[in-house]
Amino acid sequence: MMRQNGTHDPTESQLDPSTRSFNSIIYAFTLPHCPIPPETTMRTRRTRNQERILTLLKTLNRAVSAQEIFLELRKEGHNIGLATVYRSLEALKLEGVVQSRQISTGEALYSSTQEDRHHLTCLRCGSSLPIDECPVHELEEQLNQSYRFKIYYHMLEFYGLCTQCQEAIASPTQQDQGAVG
Repeated sequence: MMRQNGTHDPTESQLDPSTRSFNSIIYAFTLPHCPIPPETTMRTRRTRNQERILTLLKTLNRAVSAQEIFLELRKEGHNIGLATVYRSLEALKLEGVVQSRQISTGEALYSSTQEDRHHLTCLRCGSSLPIDECPVHELEEQLNQSYRFKIYYHMLEFYGLCTQCQEAIASPTQQDQGAVG
């Protein structure tokens, strides 16, 4: 049966489990109703909220949490839910225009994919220092050519202790010195 928009409705024979496999049923529901291939849709069609989030990330030009994005958009007067922010960020990540990295607290930080950013992250205080050098670019090119794999971005994160935390651990506090002496 043909719909008004030119797509086909699955017929009863397509839906009858005794005559069709489960995959055929899924096929009948998905493909005839999708005139544009899903990979094209993901690249070219964004929701208003996805566009707002991407614009915000480009404007901020730093990595921020989903909660910060949510609060900033609300402050700008946009009626958006936190779950929508997370869904939009995931879609933008799959498109390759947003990257995320996880900090030592487990929280994810998001930024627009403009350039590779690498960090030294302290496990004790959670501070992150950006690294300017990138030893991975040559490997990225080799992988792209060898495997014909489209790489959107990569992350390089080193975890350890910053100078301040090393000093704090190495030198006993005033209270510890009083207890010892």
